[in-house]
Amino acid sequence: MKGHILVVDDIPANLRLLEAKLLLENFRVTLAESGKKALEILADQAIDLILLDVMMPEMDGFELCQRIRKQKKLQNLPIVMVTAFGDIQHRVRSLEVGADDFLTKPINDIALFARIKSLLQLKFLTDQLHLREKTLSDFYLLPTSNFSANDEIVCDNILLIHEANLAAEKIKKTLEEIRCHVDLVTNKQSLENVGSKIQDYAVIILSLSTTENGLELLSILRSDELTRRIPVLLTADESQLNKVVIGLEMGATDYFLRPVEKAEVLLRCRTQVRKSLYQERLKTIQNKSVSSAFIDEGTGLYNKKYLIKYLDSLTNDQVESKRNLSIAILSFMLPKSASSNRNSFDLIEKTAKEVSKKIVTHLSVTDLLIRLSPFDFAVIMNNTPVTVALQFTTKIKNHLTDLNLTKDQGLNAVKLEASIIDTGKFTNNKPYSHNILEEIERIIIQNKQFLSVNS
Repeated sequence: MKGHILVVDDIPANLRLLEAKLLLENFRVTLAESGKKALEILADQAIDLILLDVMMPEMDGFELCQRIRKQKKLQNLPIVMVTAFGDIQHRVRSLEVGADDFLTKPINDIALFARIKSLLQLKFLTDQLHLREKTLSDFYLLPTSNFSANDEIVCDNILLIHEANLAAEKIKKTLEEIRCHVDLVTNKQSLENVGSKIQDYAVIILSLSTTENGLELLSILRSDELTRRIPVLLTADESQLNKVVIGLEMGATDYFLRPVEKAEVLLRCRTQVRKSLYQERLKTIQNKSVSSAFIDEGTGLYNKKYLIKYLDSLTNDQVESKRNLSIAILSFMLPKSASSNRNSFDLIEKTAKEVSKKIVTHLSVTDLLIRLSPFDFAVIMNNTPVTVALQFTTKIKNHLTDLNLTKDQGLNAVKLEASIIDTGKFTNNKPYSHNILEEIERIIIQNKQFLSVNS
């Protein structure tokens, strides 16, 4: 998940330092030495995130942030303000003008990449939600919601896993002031007592100073099906930064340090709440008054007719933003003896449903699984390079190896083949989506030939 980052600062040395750090992590980087130049770039290029210095001549970071937020097409663009160390007023002001978060100088690399990763996830999630809503609205099936990053977000439930002390009280009070309901649990036993209700929380805040091993609790949260997709914010003392790094690698979405600052807690939580809400909307949008003409009856997935319309919008966006887009084609085949079975249709549908369930467990929330035909699926993987997509298909094939759904009929195991389409090679061809659809058909035939030979 890489993006295009605009760095705005009037000091050339600061620009070059941030550029070097970001390029090492394979981000695309554009530099602007003034607010005016930044606005020109934003009018001409697709940017995914802005790192914006507060103190600049002529137009400071606050004014630029306000101007950006007034432009409808840029309202969901993440903005991270870069402020002076210890300047609480600047942090509060950042919140007031619509910034998504802030960093303090000198910039800590852990904080830099945690903020960028968290906010890019939200940006790509927002873009995907807009895209899917637009696809359905084009079919006159769903009104476009036109949600914005400036909309007020009311959070119902946050789970705070924290030792009972003043820091926990401050976090709880801060969030309750914006009408969040916060439940505090202090140990592993209390967490287990929450039970299945834990899936109802929008965000989990986990202290790394709990009496139990905080990283062990994080591992439990990330491996449990009920909590795997819930954003987890870490909180820790500065002396625990090494644990924070490990926690971020384990799947935590961001962190804030103690002593607790109100503005910092609000900004971090607001981002994670939005992420949680948009994830939930993506999961439920498919069930929102969608005509059966665009849904596969056997699996409940979108079908090829939906894919054709979706690709028109998706590929145009991908060309403009120059993001990675990979498509996995997964095909299965029943044993030959199944074709003579009088219940072969039921076997195909049962197999398709089980295969789709297993694929879904490996998808990110912005990936889209589509049933192309009785035996074939497509996984649209946004912001995903081919190398990562290949790892995904290997994982899927290992997971589904010798899937035996036909045991009751005395048949052999189901076989699966997976191939990847690198859409980057079509960027100079028109029409773009038409070429991709032709390639999908070619890959389906190729998969079937491979399965036939190796059955």
